[in-house]
Amino acid sequence: RETEDIKVIHLTRKNLLKTVVSREVAGATGIWRSSSIRKADNVKVDISFEECKKAFEDTENYQKQYEEFFANKDVYNLVYEDLVKDMEGESTRLLSFLGVSERKLLPGTKKQASRPLSEVVINYEELKDKFSGTKWAQYFK
Repeated sequence: RETEDIKVIHLTRKNLLKTVVSREVAGATGIWRSSSIRKADNVKVDISFEECKKAFEDTENYQKQYEEFFANKDVYNLVYEDLVKDMEGESTRLLSFLGVSERKLLPGTKKQASRPLSEVVINYEELKDKFSGTKWAQYFK
């Protein structure tokens, strides 16, 4: 934080439920970073309401702490969903932010699972019901 000329990249995800599920799947498979096409398409996870709510709250708190910690720095907020949707455009903007000459960037990792959350989370409907009416209901579409 004391470094004057640092540039910070903050990668977030719009859907915090996908973050929670991704962590759970990684924990179940023991694969936290995958560079192969191997996927965890058969993995299902059961997430308690309390665990999920705590993960949402913790993530939001971490994001606020991050914003305060780097408030006086040059920050590039990169949203995962935007990156996936427009890898080329987001890469161009990121390289420009960093002051690096434009080049084609390729992801070095692969998604482990690409099924709908309702197929991965065993108790998806229960969580959807319990989060109904909360600010997190938007993650259960």
